[in-house]
Amino acid sequence: MRHWKHAPHSAVSDIIWWPLRQTFAYDAPRTQVAARPTIGRLTKVQRDTVSRVINNVIRQAAENFAASLSAFYPSYGRNGLNESNLTYQVAKAFEARSNAHAFMEVPFLNRITRRYEYRIDCMLFDDQQVLFVEGKRLFTPEKAEQLRIDYQRMKVENLAPVLEKFNPSHARTRSVYRVILAETWQKKTAHWWKMKDSSRVWDNSWLPEQRGVVEVKTFDNDNTLYWLYAYEQLQFPAP
Repeated sequence: MRHWKHAPHSAVSDIIWWPLRQTFAYDAPRTQVAARPTIGRLTKVQRDTVSRVINNVIRQAAENFAASLSAFYPSYGRNGLNESNLTYQVAKAFEARSNAHAFMEVPFLNRITRRYEYRIDCMLFDDQQVLFVEGKRLFTPEKAEQLRIDYQRMKVENLAPVLEKFNPSHARTRSVYRVILAETWQKKTAHWWKMKDSSRVWDNSWLPEQRGVVEVKTFDNDNTLYWLYAYEQLQFPAP
Protein backbone atom coordinates (compact mmCIF):
# COMPACT_ATOMS: atom_id res chain seq x y z
CA MET A 1 0.00 0.00 0.00
CA ARG A 2 1.58 3.24 -1.10
CA HIS A 3 0.76 6.66 0.29
CA TRP A 4 1.54 9.49 -2.11
CA LYS A 5 1.58 12.99 -0.59
CA HIS A 6 0.70 14.56 -3.86
CA ALA A 7 -1.40 13.11 -6.25
CA PRO A 8 -8.63 -12.59 14.25
CA HIS A 9 -8.40 -15.94 13.17
CA SER A 10 -6.72 -18.62 15.24
CA ALA A 11 -8.08 -21.81 13.67
CA VAL A 12 -6.63 -22.69 10.31
CA SER A 13 -8.61 -24.99 8.05
CA ASP A 14 -7.03 -24.41 4.64
CA ILE A 15 -3.26 -24.08 4.91
CA ILE A 16 -1.40 -24.97 1.74
CA TRP A 17 2.33 -25.63 1.36
CA TRP A 18 3.45 -26.00 -2.23
CA PRO A 19 7.11 -26.51 -3.09
CA LEU A 20 7.48 -25.84 -6.80
CA ARG A 21 9.59 -28.93 -7.35
CA GLN A 22 6.52 -31.12 -6.78
CA THR A 23 4.01 -32.04 -9.46
CA PHE A 24 0.66 -30.37 -8.92
CA ALA A 25 -2.76 -31.69 -9.62
CA TYR A 26 -4.98 -29.81 -10.35
CA ASP A 27 -8.08 4.52 -17.24
CA ALA A 28 -9.09 7.33 -18.45
CA PRO A 29 -11.68 9.18 -16.23
CA ARG A 30 -15.29 8.63 -17.27
CA THR A 31 -18.29 10.86 -16.79
CA GLN A 32 -20.70 7.96 -16.30
CA VAL A 33 -20.61 5.95 -13.08
CA ALA A 34 -21.44 2.28 -13.15
CA ALA A 35 -23.84 0.79 -10.67
CA ARG A 36 -22.05 -0.81 -7.77
CA PRO A 37 -21.90 -4.59 -8.10
CA THR A 38 -24.09 -6.35 -5.57
CA ILE A 39 -22.02 -8.89 -3.72
CA GLY A 40 -23.65 -11.62 -1.73
CA ARG A 41 -22.27 -14.60 0.09
CA LEU A 42 -20.95 -17.27 -2.23
CA THR A 43 -21.90 -20.90 -2.06
CA LYS A 44 -19.19 -23.38 -1.09
CA VAL A 45 -18.81 -24.42 -4.74
CA GLN A 46 -18.35 -20.79 -5.76
CA ARG A 47 -15.85 -20.17 -2.96
CA ASP A 48 -13.90 -23.25 -3.96
CA THR A 49 -13.83 -22.01 -7.57
CA VAL A 50 -12.40 -18.63 -6.55
CA SER A 51 -9.89 -20.34 -4.26
CA ARG A 52 -8.70 -22.49 -7.17
CA VAL A 53 -8.26 -19.40 -9.31
CA ILE A 54 -6.22 -17.60 -6.64
CA ASN A 55 -4.12 -20.64 -5.75
CA ASN A 56 -3.45 -21.54 -9.38
CA VAL A 57 -2.53 -17.99 -10.34
CA ILE A 58 -0.09 -17.61 -7.44
CA ARG A 59 1.42 -21.02 -8.13
CA GLN A 60 1.86 -20.20 -11.82
CA ALA A 61 3.34 -16.80 -10.97
CA ALA A 62 5.85 -18.45 -8.64
CA GLU A 63 6.84 -20.97 -11.31
CA ASN A 64 7.34 -18.14 -13.81
CA PHE A 65 9.41 -16.16 -11.33
CA ALA A 66 11.56 -19.18 -10.48
CA ALA A 67 12.32 -19.61 -14.18
CA SER A 68 13.23 -15.93 -14.47
CA LEU A 69 15.50 -16.14 -11.43
CA SER A 70 17.33 -19.04 -13.04
CA ALA A 71 18.21 -16.71 -15.91
CA PHE A 72 18.92 -13.50 -13.98
CA TYR A 73 19.15 -12.37 -10.34
CA PRO A 74 18.00 -8.73 -9.95
CA SER A 75 19.67 -7.89 -6.63
CA TYR A 76 23.05 -7.66 -4.88
CA GLY A 77 24.41 -9.20 -1.70
CA ARG A 78 21.88 -9.47 1.11
CA ASN A 79 19.44 -7.07 -0.51
CA GLY A 80 16.03 -8.58 -1.13
CA LEU A 81 14.04 -8.56 -4.35
CA ASN A 82 11.91 -5.53 -5.03
CA GLU A 83 8.35 -6.18 -3.84
CA SER A 84 6.93 -4.99 -7.18
CA ASN A 85 8.14 -8.32 -8.59
CA LEU A 86 5.45 -9.99 -6.50
CA THR A 87 2.51 -8.07 -7.90
CA TYR A 88 3.93 -7.99 -11.43
CA GLN A 89 4.30 -11.77 -11.60
CA VAL A 90 0.84 -12.37 -10.15
CA ALA A 91 -0.73 -9.82 -12.49
CA LYS A 92 0.98 -11.44 -15.49
CA ALA A 93 -0.24 -14.91 -14.51
CA PHE A 94 -3.79 -13.70 -13.87
CA GLU A 95 -3.98 -11.72 -17.10
CA ALA A 96 -2.91 -14.76 -19.12
CA ARG A 97 -6.38 -16.16 -18.43
CA SER A 98 -9.36 -15.50 -20.71
CA ASN A 99 -11.06 -12.09 -20.34
CA ALA A 100 -8.79 -11.15 -17.43
CA HIS A 101 -7.36 -7.71 -16.72
CA ALA A 102 -4.80 -6.13 -14.40
CA PHE A 103 -4.12 -2.59 -13.22
CA MET A 104 -1.26 -1.45 -11.01
CA GLU A 105 -1.21 1.36 -8.43
CA VAL A 106 -4.99 1.86 -8.32
CA PRO A 107 -5.84 5.05 -6.38
CA PHE A 108 -8.41 5.34 -3.64
CA LEU A 109 -9.51 8.05 -1.25
CA ASN A 110 -7.78 9.06 1.97
CA ARG A 111 -10.90 9.89 3.97
CA ILE A 112 -8.98 12.20 6.30
CA THR A 113 -7.41 14.45 3.66
CA ARG A 114 -10.17 13.82 1.07
CA ARG A 115 -7.49 13.27 -1.57
CA TYR A 116 -6.86 10.23 -3.74
CA GLU A 117 -3.39 9.71 -2.33
CA TYR A 118 -3.53 6.03 -1.38
CA ARG A 119 -2.61 3.36 -3.90
CA ILE A 120 -3.48 -0.33 -4.01
CA ASP A 121 -0.55 -2.26 -5.48
CA CYS A 122 -2.63 -4.28 -7.92
CA MET A 123 -6.24 -4.85 -9.01
CA LEU A 124 -7.11 -7.99 -10.95
CA PHE A 125 -10.51 -8.78 -12.41
CA ASP A 126 -12.41 -10.95 -14.85
CA ASP A 127 -16.11 -11.57 -15.36
CA GLN A 128 -16.45 -13.42 -12.06
CA GLN A 129 -14.18 -11.81 -9.48
CA VAL A 130 -12.16 -8.78 -8.46
CA LEU A 131 -8.95 -9.23 -6.49
CA PHE A 132 -7.29 -6.33 -4.69
CA VAL A 133 -3.66 -7.25 -4.03
CA GLU A 134 -0.98 -5.84 -1.73
CA GLY A 135 2.61 -7.11 -1.68
CA LYS A 136 5.43 -6.73 0.85
CA ARG A 137 8.84 -8.11 1.73
CA LEU A 138 8.51 -9.71 5.15
CA PHE A 139 11.51 -10.07 7.44
CA THR A 140 10.84 -8.03 10.63
CA PRO A 141 7.90 -7.47 13.00
CA GLU A 142 7.69 -3.91 11.65
CA LYS A 143 7.15 -5.28 8.14
CA ALA A 144 4.50 -7.64 9.50
CA GLU A 145 2.72 -4.67 11.05
CA GLN A 146 2.87 -2.74 7.77
CA LEU A 147 1.37 -5.75 6.01
CA ARG A 148 -1.45 -5.86 8.56
CA ILE A 149 -2.19 -2.16 8.03
CA ASP A 150 -2.25 -2.58 4.26
CA TYR A 151 -4.52 -5.60 4.52
CA GLN A 152 -7.00 -3.94 6.86
CA ARG A 153 -7.05 -0.79 4.74
CA MET A 154 -8.50 -2.88 1.91
CA LYS A 155 -11.98 -2.70 3.41
CA VAL A 156 -15.45 -2.27 1.93
CA GLU A 157 -15.80 1.49 2.48
CA ASN A 158 -12.46 2.16 0.79
CA LEU A 159 -12.94 -0.19 -2.15
CA ALA A 160 -16.61 0.38 -2.99
CA PRO A 161 -15.87 3.67 -4.87
CA VAL A 162 -13.21 1.85 -6.90
CA LEU A 163 -15.76 -0.72 -8.04
CA GLU A 164 -18.07 2.08 -9.16
CA LYS A 165 -15.53 3.05 -11.83
CA PHE A 166 -16.28 0.00 -13.97
CA ASN A 167 -17.58 0.98 -17.38
CA PRO A 168 -21.37 0.48 -17.29
CA SER A 169 -21.12 -2.06 -20.10
CA HIS A 170 -18.81 -4.12 -17.87
CA ALA A 171 -20.77 -3.67 -14.62
CA ARG A 172 -21.88 -7.03 -13.27
CA THR A 173 -22.00 -8.97 -10.07
CA ARG A 174 -18.49 -10.07 -9.10
CA SER A 175 -17.14 -11.55 -5.93
CA VAL A 176 -14.54 -9.26 -4.35
CA TYR A 177 -11.46 -10.48 -2.48
CA ARG A 178 -8.57 -8.81 -0.73
CA VAL A 179 -5.26 -10.61 -1.16
CA ILE A 180 -1.90 -10.12 0.51
CA LEU A 181 1.42 -11.44 -0.76
CA ALA A 182 4.71 -11.50 1.10
CA GLU A 183 8.23 -12.54 0.19
CA THR A 184 10.57 -14.02 2.78
CA TRP A 185 13.81 -15.98 2.92
CA GLN A 186 13.14 -17.07 6.50
CA LYS A 187 11.72 -20.54 7.03
CA LYS A 188 10.61 -19.55 10.53
CA THR A 189 8.57 -16.73 9.02
CA ALA A 190 6.92 -19.19 6.62
CA HIS A 191 6.06 -21.37 9.62
CA TRP A 192 4.81 -18.30 11.51
CA TRP A 193 2.51 -17.57 8.58
CA LYS A 194 1.04 -21.04 8.95
CA MET A 195 0.87 -20.56 12.75
CA LYS A 196 3.24 -23.49 13.27
CA ASP A 197 6.12 -21.59 14.91
CA SER A 198 5.72 -20.13 18.39
CA SER A 199 9.24 -18.68 18.41
CA ARG A 200 8.02 -15.73 16.31
CA VAL A 201 6.25 -13.32 18.63
CA TRP A 202 4.93 -11.21 15.75
CA ASP A 203 1.17 -10.74 15.74
CA ASN A 204 -0.55 -13.04 13.24
CA SER A 205 -4.01 -13.05 14.80
CA TRP A 206 -5.30 -10.86 11.96
CA LEU A 207 -4.44 -13.31 9.19
CA PRO A 208 -7.46 -14.84 7.42
CA GLU A 209 -7.97 -18.59 7.40
CA GLN A 210 -7.39 -18.94 3.67
CA ARG A 211 -3.63 -18.76 3.22
CA GLY A 212 -0.70 -20.66 1.83
CA VAL A 213 3.06 -20.86 1.36
CA VAL A 214 4.94 -21.51 -1.88
CA GLU A 215 8.61 -22.43 -2.08
CA VAL A 216 9.58 -20.38 -5.12
CA LYS A 217 13.21 -21.42 -5.55
CA THR A 218 16.11 -22.92 -3.60
CA PHE A 219 19.45 -21.52 -4.71
CA ASP A 220 22.91 -23.13 -4.84
CA ASN A 221 23.72 -21.69 -1.40
CA ASP A 222 20.66 -23.54 -0.02
CA ASN A 223 18.76 -20.30 0.62
CA THR A 224 15.08 -20.66 -0.24
CA LEU A 225 12.75 -17.93 -1.41
CA TYR A 226 9.20 -18.31 -0.07
CA TRP A 227 6.02 -16.58 -1.10
CA LEU A 228 3.33 -16.25 1.56
CA TYR A 229 -0.21 -15.33 0.66
CA ALA A 230 -3.65 -14.99 2.22
CA TYR A 231 -7.05 -13.93 0.97
CA GLU A 232 -10.58 -13.22 2.14
CA GLN A 233 -13.88 -12.35 0.50
CA LEU A 234 -15.36 -8.92 1.22
CA GLN A 235 -19.12 -8.58 1.65
CA PHE A 236 -20.60 -5.54 -0.10
CA PRO A 237 -24.14 -4.33 0.67
CA ALA A 238 -26.67 -4.09 -2.13
CA PRO A 239 -26.96 -0.51 -3.50
